[in-house]
Order: sequence, then C-alpha cells, then structure tokens
Amino acid sequence: MKFRMGTLYTQKMAHLYGRATYSSSRCLLCHQPDSQIHMLSGCQNALIQNMVTERHNDYIASRLIIKTKAILEETSFLQILEVKHG
Repeated sequence: MKFRMGTLYTQKMAHLYGRATYSSSRCLLCHQPDSQIHMLSGCQNALIQNMVTERHNDYIASRLIIKTKAILEETSFLQILEVKHG
C-alpha cells in the first residue's frame, strides 16, 4: 500500500527529509540510485534478489492453489448435479 501511495520509505526519501543516516541517497546494499522500484525489484544485492524471488514464488503458488481449489469445487458441484439428475 505504501508503494501505491508513494510513501515507501527509502534512503532517497530519508535524504530528502534530512533524516538519512548516510550522506548519500543511494541504496545501502548495492550503492545504485535508490527508489521505490529499486527497493521492490531493482536491487541486485543477493539477499534482496532472494526475497523478490520468494515473493514471486509465493504469489505463483497461491494462484495455483486458488485455481486448483476452484477446479475441484466445480468438479464436485458437477458430480452433485449428475447424482441428483442422473
């Protein structure tokens, strides 16, 4: 939600508001220009890349579970109709 509102706190924002711990507005992990996009998927630091991959895999897994559940529920519903009308 903070990303959508543009309020995700980054090193760049800390620097703009005068609250930065370091004098640079660059990413503390990879030293590239910091931004919301960089924080969520652009940082090339191995730790961050693993987190992005895990988030992606969790999303894919949850979508597969939802689709499978829908198929099973539809199949069960069709079987019930066949029993009632068969």
